Amino acid sequence: MNLEVTLEFGKRNQYMYRFKLYNIMPANNPISKTELRELVLSWQILDAVSLALEDKRALFLILELAGEDDETTRLRAFVALGEILKRADSDLRMMVLEGHLDVFTDALSLKNEKVTIKALRALGYLVEGIPLESKAFLKAAKALVSLLGSSDDVMKIEAIDVLSKLRPLEDSKLVRAYINELVASPNPYTKVTGFYLFLNVLNSSADSGSLTRILDEIPPLLQNDNEFIVELTLDVLEKALSFPLPEDVKTELLEISRVVNGLVYREGAPVIRLKAKRVSNLIDSIVSVQPQLFADFKTPTGNTQ
Repeated sequence: MNLEVTLEFGKRNQYMYRFKLYNIMPANNPISKTELRELVLSWQILDAVSLALEDKRALFLILELAGEDDETTRLRAFVALGEILKRADSDLRMMVLEGHLDVFTDALSLKNEKVTIKALRALGYLVEGIPLESKAFLKAAKALVSLLGSSDDVMKIEAIDVLSKLRPLEDSKLVRAYINELVASPNPYTKVTGFYLFLNVLNSSADSGSLTRILDEIPPLLQNDNEFIVELTLDVLEKALSFPLPEDVKTELLEISRVVNGLVYREGAPVIRLKAKRVSNLIDSIVSVQPQLFADFKTPTGNTQ
């Protein structure tokens, strides 16, 4: 017997959440937790993945395995969850978010970095494209930000990648206060993360003040000695420039243009040069389509665009 119930949640900020209550009726041969553990521990991951996508009880058991104390079990359970969530539709991922977000955020505080990395990757698949309620958004964001102090660059890269995917369902006061706190941080990783989240909020909330603030604080980050910080900042800048710009950002854009053009010729940094060239071209296109706004805008060489 198949049972499918559709639940509708109220509309907020033009998002309507719908997810299915999947079939969890008794089957003739339900898999046991012991059998599923054996599949996961023997690296028969694809078998476990297939079972979880066909029978939600198997998914719930894998989520339980991901919360166990044994580190090997946890590690392999998160590998399986990553594969499941990569293939899952938004209804299934929404169901996991609603009841099991703690499984992922709790794993981010573990001392075993291998488990944390796998949990991060699974969490990235879980949240991609799904706006989160304020409470869930803050829980995930705070757990991820806590990893930015790690000495492991891979850990920071993975954490920032997931943070860049987080979107709140609504631009609440709590969400905005937390993002302001991040942006005000002297730590460049934390500040850049705050900019990512600001831009994700702007996807559903027109706020020219926030955009102006980002453009105003970008130049010092582009001149950071840490090349990874510069790369992240160029990514943020490229996304920021995709929004309609306020009319009072000419000064900020001029300063950004000067710094970016300098990065185009930076030695020993091919990725930075490539990204800087892309951003420079984007600035040129913005200026060309708004000549009345940037009538006296000049490049660092003194040529009017």
